[in-house]
Amino acid sequence: MHYDEFQAMNSAIVLAASGNDLAVIKSGFSLARMFINQSEERFTRFTDSSELARLNRSAGEWFQASLEMFQVLEEARRLAMETNGLFNPAILPVLKQAGYDRSMEEIKNSPDRMGPTSVIEVQDFRLCSLTGKLTLFSFHSECKLTWVGLPKAGLLNKLPACWQK
Repeated sequence: MHYDEFQAMNSAIVLAASGNDLAVIKSGFSLARMFINQSEERFTRFTDSSELARLNRSAGEWFQASLEMFQVLEEARRLAMETNGLFNPAILPVLKQAGYDRSMEEIKNSPDRMGPTSVIEVQDFRLCSLTGKLTLFSFHSECKLTWVGLPKAGLLNKLPACWQK
């Protein structure tokens, strides 16, 4: 068994592959890393250039999402509906107020953690609008999204397809 271990999306990633062709295994590890890194760049809320950051800045306007982002938005909407709003990615303002305003690595190394100081109204993600044919998304101007692991779960399903290319 061959392994490739690295950090991505605030998680320890371990890829495993078996076989005798080391070149194919290394190529597969490289493709998987590239896919994971591109996904992290797209879905992170910790860089201003990510698609999620651009989506959050567009609150109140229609946003042209990539197919990958739109699929996450659809899954988030489905989960919000199925749980009657208990699953709600529109909690970013509350997370920021609680001190989760930077990556976990930065928070762990920072002595200035803060807690809630006032009540913040959380928007209802179920009220967002999705237009599937155009991959357009719109939500309330006060709404800010965070994925709390949803894209990571989706990556697990897509990695085998990436590996086989």
